[in-house]
Parts: sequence; C-alpha cells; structure tokens
Amino acid sequence: ALAALAAVSEGTTEIIHASRVRLKECDRLHAMAVELTKLGADIEEKPDGLLIRGQDHLTGGVVSSWNDHRIAMALAAVSAKCSAPLTIEGAESVRKSYPTFWEDFKRVGGRLVTGRLQHLSLHTACALSAPSGHLPRKGKADDTEIPSSNIAAKPPLQV
Repeated sequence: ALAALAAVSEGTTEIIHASRVRLKECDRLHAMAVELTKLGADIEEKPDGLLIRGQDHLTGGVVSSWNDHRIAMALAAVSAKCSAPLTIEGAESVRKSYPTFWEDFKRVGGRLVTGRLQHLSLHTACALSAPSGHLPRKGKADDTEIPSSNIAAKPPLQV
C-alpha cells in the first residue's frame, strides 16, 4: 500500500530494506512496480526496494492482483487517483484477509455497479464494476445488482 500511496504523492519515496516482501504470496515489490507502472507510475525496482517518483494522478487500465490480497487492496486504494477506469483482475483475492473489503470500500465512497467479482473495474470516483464471480458481503457471496445512477455495468476487462 505504501508504494501505491507514494505513486500518487508529491515528491520521491524510496522503500529500502524490503527484500523480505519478495517472499510472500507473490514478489510484492515486483508486482507493485509492474502494476503501478502499467498505470503510468514512475517506479524503479531495486534489489531490496523501490524508488517512486510521485505524480498527481495515474491513468487507469487493466492490472493484476497477482492473486495477492494486499496487492488487490493497494491497487483499489489508488483507483481514486486514476483518470480513467481501473480493472483489477483477481480482485476476489481480498477474501483471504478481509472478506468484507469491497463492502467497506463501498461504505467509504466506492460505488458498486454490479455485485459480482473477479475482474473488478474501479472508476475515478471509486466506482466498481465486477462482472463475474461474486462479491463477498459480510463473508457471503451475493449476486444482487447494486444500482448506480451514472455508471453502467460493463463486460469483463472493458475499460
């Protein structure tokens, strides 16, 4: 999450002595560098960290969670600073540590377009479109459509 925040913050951030996060569900340093770079972030990957030159906003696009709950949540957090929709592949990975993440995300300003989850599209106003799979609601799957007044549901990966 620190890398995502730094990517949309003023100034330069250097994350050091972080090589241990390469040995988690995925290589988190590499995953964040790859996925944030897809969104236009200015990141240099180093053996034990990242050098991140912050920007005002990112572009949006299609990114992968690498099947890692922390990567998915960090990318979701940065979606509010994207100038175009953001689609997170494998967004259901958040169930591992925070089954109600998407419900809480909605409570703090995210708007769900549909209640289904696998490829999750997030829009600049933190709006979400989850065209396949299921969105956990209080730990249970729910396919209820959640209405949105100004954002239409989109097929998977359409951004």
